[in-house]
Amino acid sequence: EHNKTKTLNIYLEGNSQTRDLINTLEIIDEMSPNLKFNYSYNFPITGKVNKDLLEKSDLLIIQVNNFEKEKKFIKDKILLETYGDYSEKLLWLKSREIFAKNITPIIFLKNQKERSNFKYNSIDSYRCKKEDTLSKDFFPINSGLGIIDTQCAFNDSGGLKRLTSSRGELFTFDGHHLTLAGATDLARNLLSSRNFKKILSS
Repeated sequence: EHNKTKTLNIYLEGNSQTRDLINTLEIIDEMSPNLKFNYSYNFPITGKVNKDLLEKSDLLIIQVNNFEKEKKFIKDKILLETYGDYSEKLLWLKSREIFAKNITPIIFLKNQKERSNFKYNSIDSYRCKKEDTLSKDFFPINSGLGIIDTQCAFNDSGGLKRLTSSRGELFTFDGHHLTLAGATDLARNLLSSRNFKKILSS
């Protein structure tokens, strides 16, 4: 009974960054022998929502585009009204800003030491730490279980942006979307979050 696999039906809504998160969840699924994820994905963000599907889902992850940088106010009244009855199983996904304007110089780095754990001065419009990837720092606070800010996952403690893994693998292939290495790094970050594990087990 202790080793029984738990199945979570997850509904996600958003653009290509939400699809990045689906790739991350698939990696988390592979890393977690006692978890199994089923997905329902909807694009675009606007449009009618299948209420029956929302009722049957165990977890909702909804992308939000209208944050005021550090203040993190959810201003989209339509989203708040649409998902207001599901706050007990809802995670907001904050849209991620661009990693870097040009990753070409890193691609041509052949030296392993130079490529590994490559960092640069962040161009983010606000500061956040790796520990802030999943937090409750948003308003209205009672509108969901938390906010996923994938932008924070790739920041180090000094505010630098990490662009590669310890093996020199790029976290982004276009300065905006995640590679497999980037999705894997994000997966490990989320799995290290006590709040995230609590949400998955509840």
